[in-house]
Amino acid sequence: MLATSDWAGTDASQLHVLPPMMPVVAELEKAVAVNNDAIQAMFDSTKDRCSNEGEDNLAEDVRQLCMQTQPRSMLALMFEKLQKKSKDVALWLCSAAETTVDKDWSTHYSERLACDEAASSTIGAMMSLDDPNQTLIGKIAAVARFTVWSAKFALIVATPFIPLPFGFLGRLFLDAVISQLTGDAEKELDLVEKQMKKRIEEISRRTAQRVQVEEAFRIGSAHARAANDQIKDMAMIDHLWSSSMTAMSEHGASKDSALLWSTMKQVTSFNRWAIIEHDLAMCIEVLMPADALDLEDRATFAKLMKVHFEMYVLVLSHMNAAGDATQNVEEMQAELSKKATRMASITLPQLVLLSIAVEPGQDLKSVHTMFDSDLLPVNVSHAEAEGCGFLRNETDYEFEFLATCVWLPFLRTSEAWATPLPAPSLLTSRGVDTDRPDANSYEYWHNTGPLTSRETPQIEMETEELRIGCAPGQFLAGVEYAYKQSESGSWTASRMQHFLTGACRSDDTVETAANGQFTTAGICTDVVTLFSDHTLAVMISLTFQRRGDGAATIKSSTCQLAYQRSTVGPYLVPGFTAQIEVHTIKLASVHTAPEPVEYRVLQGALFKKPSKDPSSAKVTKLSRKVGSKVRSTGRTWRGPAGGLWIELDAKKPGWLLVEGPGFNQTGPLLEKLRPAEEAP
Repeated sequence: MLATSDWAGTDASQLHVLPPMMPVVAELEKAVAVNNDAIQAMFDSTKDRCSNEGEDNLAEDVRQLCMQTQPRSMLALMFEKLQKKSKDVALWLCSAAETTVDKDWSTHYSERLACDEAASSTIGAMMSLDDPNQTLIGKIAAVARFTVWSAKFALIVATPFIPLPFGFLGRLFLDAVISQLTGDAEKELDLVEKQMKKRIEEISRRTAQRVQVEEAFRIGSAHARAANDQIKDMAMIDHLWSSSMTAMSEHGASKDSALLWSTMKQVTSFNRWAIIEHDLAMCIEVLMPADALDLEDRATFAKLMKVHFEMYVLVLSHMNAAGDATQNVEEMQAELSKKATRMASITLPQLVLLSIAVEPGQDLKSVHTMFDSDLLPVNVSHAEAEGCGFLRNETDYEFEFLATCVWLPFLRTSEAWATPLPAPSLLTSRGVDTDRPDANSYEYWHNTGPLTSRETPQIEMETEELRIGCAPGQFLAGVEYAYKQSESGSWTASRMQHFLTGACRSDDTVETAANGQFTTAGICTDVVTLFSDHTLAVMISLTFQRRGDGAATIKSSTCQLAYQRSTVGPYLVPGFTAQIEVHTIKLASVHTAPEPVEYRVLQGALFKKPSKDPSSAKVTKLSRKVGSKVRSTGRTWRGPAGGLWIELDAKKPGWLLVEGPGFNQTGPLLEKLRPAEEAP
């Protein structure tokens, strides 16, 4: 610190005060620091793997990588090889096991393709960010690209199946992305809490609802802050424990003790991330907005839910990576996938509603990146992918993108696709389509398909309002309103004739989203319309308000997010109508045995397609004890390359390879025993 005398002889013109750092520049510095760590980590882990496998046994392109002595030259060469589609480099970096590299590219795992694509784009972003000749604008653009691809890369390679160096780099990026999201959540909390203080009085004049909203947000924000603190603290503890156990393993007296320390390291890492997972799950549950809230007020909660859902999937990816080399790795991944699926089912409807309550450009599309994780697989057709690529690049289509490319594909089952509902009809007394009904007559019809019931709706009449609504589980399939004013123009009830009729119906093909109720001014199905001819909601109540001239206008309506099941095909963005492979066609080569069959495991390594569709390209590797038994439904499928696959469970996705080319295996993996006994 300068003393008073020090200041006395100082020329004021020589004093330089640094201006406040721009947020963008601060983010740039953070990204550059992460990038520098990533480049060094890539170099160190690549050299580790090179020395472990022996450079003399490696392919020429891979050997060239191993010969590099500087981190940045290795990164540049790796990028060059991937850009030139070097199969040797791609297989070596993205193979599913460190000790085996399948030389037949046509039988690659789906992980290899995803890893190859993500690696090439991520390394390109790393090099752009590291370029000393980049302008500030160029570096800011590089930061955005680096942020997107580091998250995508982390989710793809943070599995027990991707080895060094990418496996290690993926975990590094996981930590960086989680740290960034934690900061985003804290900023969002500060901003939202300030907004909520101003909005509490505006939300409702009813004291009970005001107190409910204030209390709900207070609890939700408290949980969010606690979770954010836990994430930062536990991430640091995990790093310290892992470093300590690594050191203990290196100084172990025997191979067995090294294995013990390695196992303990994985178990403790899994448990610490499990603590964070619990906090985030609680946080998302508590932040769930009440159905009674208006769309604008729900958005306050949904913004926080989005950030915490993204952190939740990344934390599950950490837990998934910690299960490496365990005998139950496949079962563990299945359980973690259930957790991710459950949280997605809670969060996605709220994000769809959020997208119609806020201006475009809220970065809601980034949630799609989470589905690059093996824990949230979503298979889309070529036509779907093309349409989604178009919507992703259009800033004004966040709602359409979330609905068409994220939520509906997520809801797909092995038996049917989730598709939007046909848009309802709005008619005047003249029978002409119109955006706004006239004041004297109004009709609303929403026919969705085969109807299973029809009931008279409940009609409530107040001094200035008429309300028509349906019982839980039903929706308004039709509403007719008309009135006739007396000659005197009096509002006396005995001299006014109001006609309000309707039909409440249920439909077996229509499914509604939990916690997906919302109220808007006017017609609520309008705000969730997809490209003018479809909608994602059913109306459950409608309120009319009398005007001074005796007519009644629509005041508000309440809807429930909804969709329908279709066995024909997925919903496509208009203009993208490429041929769709229907699920039943894909299963044409499936053969059914008369009864369940048991198989004996002949080799420790097995290969499973975690899908109901055996033609799916996605394959995961798992371990099973030699001699153990596997039960099959009896259905088999012969792939185009000659591989024989068996179905594990008729109600759950999963096909297991019996024998076939590729996968670096010799001979059959399973031996057929006999028809299995039916369970009682």
